[in-house]
Amino acid sequence: MRSLKEKLMTPSYEESKSNVFTLGMIILKTGLLQGMQGVYDYKAGTINNNKLSAYVAEFGRKHCPNISNILKMCLVMDGKERKNFVQLQEFMEHKRLYDMDLKDLGESEFFQDSLKASQMNS
Repeated sequence: MRSLKEKLMTPSYEESKSNVFTLGMIILKTGLLQGMQGVYDYKAGTINNNKLSAYVAEFGRKHCPNISNILKMCLVMDGKERKNFVQLQEFMEHKRLYDMDLKDLGESEFFQDSLKASQMNS
């Protein structure tokens, strides 16, 4: 059995894709302007997919489809299937969102640092 230190030093997931999920949760919470009760089960360390889906659907009713699609890309549960920051940027550039709706996000320090990390891992 690997020690906790070894697990923390060599995670079994791609950190950039984990950060994309975190970004999605931040977008979701700020886009709804409310708490997201019942999404996290802190004892089990899991996410309630039904609650999360309900919040994503609510977000979709309040915001434009392009932003909702980006949110859905961020919140793909399977980390292997989730896009990294480079792929998100490519999607936004393709949809011309980078220069329009998400320009501030694209220029944020968190996004740029994560983008650089993704490019180094690619």
